[in-house]
Amino acid sequence: MASGAAIQAQSVWVGTPGSSFNAIPNWSGGVPSATVAGMIDVAHTGAYQINVANPVILGDLTIGDLTAVDAGGFELTGAAITFSKVGGNALTKQGMALDVIRNTLTLSTALNVNVVDGAGALQLDGVIGAGTLTKTGAGKLLITGTANNALNLLNAQQGTVVLAKSSSAAVRAVTGALNVGGRLRLTRRRSRLVDPMQDWGVLISRTTVIKSRLRQL
Repeated sequence: MASGAAIQAQSVWVGTPGSSFNAIPNWSGGVPSATVAGMIDVAHTGAYQINVANPVILGDLTIGDLTAVDAGGFELTGAAITFSKVGGNALTKQGMALDVIRNTLTLSTALNVNVVDGAGALQLDGVIGAGTLTKTGAGKLLITGTANNALNLLNAQQGTVVLAKSSSAAVRAVTGALNVGGRLRLTRRRSRLVDPMQDWGVLISRTTVIKSRLRQL
């Protein structure tokens, strides 16, 4: 796991679509790590897939499409990504395309997901492990997929969070607390936060507590 050192450098993706996240030549300063932040932002048209061939441990990661020729986004697939920087990690999405991370996310420390642009969207489609995830920025975060998440705490502080799990009644987007300071949208008939028979307290803007029984939408 990470040693706890602060992020000291940044490595920029220079690979080609479909190539490996883990290959040293695909990065300007070597494969990102717990102490080397990663930046993915290259000019492209259409969808751009990057394969995480082997599990990686990261500090901060930025997925950008500021130099994209059209609205096609980036898509990460493959092995698990562990965020483990002491003090918390930053996963930043910039630009207006939809970027997708299909990997399992392991949260050894708190993860702040900042979707910077109001017209932009980031989709987390893999399993999210136990930990704390905070959503900031004006854009949209979609939490999707067909498997259970284990989040202990989801802070929806800015922008829009869409919970759109799409499998059986047992599949949950969040197992612990949900703090809502921005906009929360539940979608699809089988979306779940928790077991529908559990009572839940939802804290809105840190001032009003609403006790409600969550039912199938």
